[in-house]
Formats: sequence, C-alpha cells, structure tokens
Amino acid sequence: MAKPRRVASPGESVPNELLQVAKALRLHGDTGNAIAKLQQAAALDPQNPDILAELALTYESMQLFDRSNESWRKLRALGAAAGPLAELADLKLRLGVPVQGLPG
Repeated sequence: MAKPRRVASPGESVPNELLQVAKALRLHGDTGNAIAKLQQAAALDPQNPDILAELALTYESMQLFDRSNESWRKLRALGAAAGPLAELADLKLRLGVPVQGLPG
C-alpha cells in the first residue's frame, strides 16, 4: 500500500523548488544563477531558514562575506523558528571567516 504524499500548497512548493534548483546550481559551480534562484525564493518566503542558510553559503562560496553575513544575521534573527540553523548562523557570525595568508 502506497503512503499518501503530502501535497504542498503552491505558495509553499515554489520557494522550496527554487531552493533545490539553487543548491544544484551551487554544487555545479553556477553561483550566479544559484543566487538569482535564491533571491526569488527569499522574495516568496523571506523567513525560510533553509533559503537564508543556502543564500549565506552561496555568498560565502563567492567570497562575498558582507552579503553572507547579512543573510546569517537575518537567519539568526529568526531565533527558535530557525532551529539549529540559528545556532549555525550565530557561530558563523561569532567566528567570522578566516583570511588566508595572514599570520595566525
């Protein structure tokens, strides 16, 4: 017997579909198009912690740390609603990004 699938409402599925496409694009090195998809997703669901985290990670991979930190701050501001991603955001913002080539 097949399990019934939960059907997402149209307003819920589009941002998640954009998020999945963006993740695949980032993994293939197409960060510019990944950012475009994530910005579309964030416009539809601005308090989605998964979208904000992926946006921050994609900006990090592009070494756009000011933009990455902005996304981490938005994620941290969600507090408990963001679950463990809020802790990750807090950690990222506290530790910052190591700069290569500088003496430790």
